[in-house]
Amino acid sequence: MSKSKNNAKKSSSKSSMSTQSKKKKKSTTSKQSVPRDPNHAKHVHVACSITNPFCPAARNAHHPDGRGNGTVAFQVRAQVPLQTDAAGNMMVVFVPGIGRFGYAGSGIAAGNATINAAWVALPSSNFINTNADEVRIVSWGVNFKSIASMTNCSGLVHTFVTNSIQVGQVIPQMSNNNLEDASTTMTSGFQTSFVGKPVGSAAEAFRKYSEATTTMSQFDWTCFGIEIIGGPFTITVGYAEIVVNVEFTLNNTGVTTTGLAGVAPINKGTNPLAVATSRHVQSSTPSLVEGSIAKVESLIYNKASSFLEGALNSGVGYLAALL
Repeated sequence: MSKSKNNAKKSSSKSSMSTQSKKKKKSTTSKQSVPRDPNHAKHVHVACSITNPFCPAARNAHHPDGRGNGTVAFQVRAQVPLQTDAAGNMMVVFVPGIGRFGYAGSGIAAGNATINAAWVALPSSNFINTNADEVRIVSWGVNFKSIASMTNCSGLVHTFVTNSIQVGQVIPQMSNNNLEDASTTMTSGFQTSFVGKPVGSAAEAFRKYSEATTTMSQFDWTCFGIEIIGGPFTITVGYAEIVVNVEFTLNNTGVTTTGLAGVAPINKGTNPLAVATSRHVQSSTPSLVEGSIAKVESLIYNKASSFLEGALNSGVGYLAALL
């Protein structure tokens, strides 16, 4: 074979390899996803701060809808011991009512629980009681942790979510006709969480703090109940940690005139992306999540991140359709 023919074959081979290489590069490039918006993480952070009450960022969060003119963000946090009666039964209901939060135990007899005659305000409500004029909840939730030992742990745990509940109300044990219900065997180290959801548009409105009473039954957010049946007798089986993130306007009494006025900056403008994301997360996630607070955080973070990625990549038109 002549040298010219050999050179022609080599040239053809190189040309073919070069063409294949370019095709591979084009193919690789075409499969790459749309670059993530550089502000994606910031948007997720804001969305989680108003949808996950247990998130550290929720502690001083204001709802980003532009309402309010200089509000104080405040977190109410408390631990409530849950104790069974002589038959190993217990029911406690938590409401976003008195001081925008509260709870009541119950007496249990003949298969029914009767809620006590008044809601109990949490101790940390005193700050709001002294200084608030108008109040609204940004987010709220409850986490229950069992502390019963492995050898002293028995019975069923039933949790439920409802829009409305009243003091003195009679509730059949293990009733399953609520917005959400979940039942499981009581075990050592058991944890379950509740994340409150708004009840209509009223949840985003400010209400006079004076409207909150120890017997109120009109709530802007969902309520949470937990009961134990057939548990260990007359012991503290666990603790419920209540977290309520609120914002409020200042009244003309209390200590506002001597120091608080300066910590109530003018609220930022509306953030429609954060509002749309929070509404999506609230409507697409369950209120009852069995497991630790970390599981709640992961669920909400993933929901917010996924929604925001779609919204940011789809443009303003997609977002406008959500509001």
